[in-house]
Amino acid sequence: MLTNPESTWCSKELGINKDGVMLLITDKNNNLLIIKEKTDKASTFKVKGEIGVVCETRDNPFESNNELISRGIKEELGVKKDEFNSIFDKNTVYMGTYLFLNQALAHVYKLKCIDPAQLEEKIRSNSDGEIDFAGWRKLDFLANPQNGDKVRLGVQNVIKSIPATIRI
Repeated sequence: MLTNPESTWCSKELGINKDGVMLLITDKNNNLLIIKEKTDKASTFKVKGEIGVVCETRDNPFESNNELISRGIKEELGVKKDEFNSIFDKNTVYMGTYLFLNQALAHVYKLKCIDPAQLEEKIRSNSDGEIDFAGWRKLDFLANPQNGDKVRLGVQNVIKSIPATIRI
């Protein structure tokens, strides 16, 4: 785990050529928002039908992690900036930086959803979104999926790397 989330963008010395944020969005019972990918996207390792969590890839080295979080929430979940405070607690918790896949890092943040019903409606009504709502589950579900669910590989790698002492 790396400790500074803003210092590792595309480090050739580390062999890293991609990074982004991974959002662990939880409800009041610490269940995690699970999403399902709608399309394939080779550049970000997405496969249609796989489940995971909200992830957003950095487009340029000057984009901050907070900007990535805002963009991911808007693009994937359909939540606009002026709607944020009615759906989410304003505080995010940095949980570390982990290897997503070879040559790609994920800066992991926990975000508390204070209105899961409103969030689910936003996701379902976001026809331009990249994902579908797939439910609320415990974190370990992504490390050990059941019933034939296929978890996005990078997400599964990160979840398995988060130390048990800081897991949700």
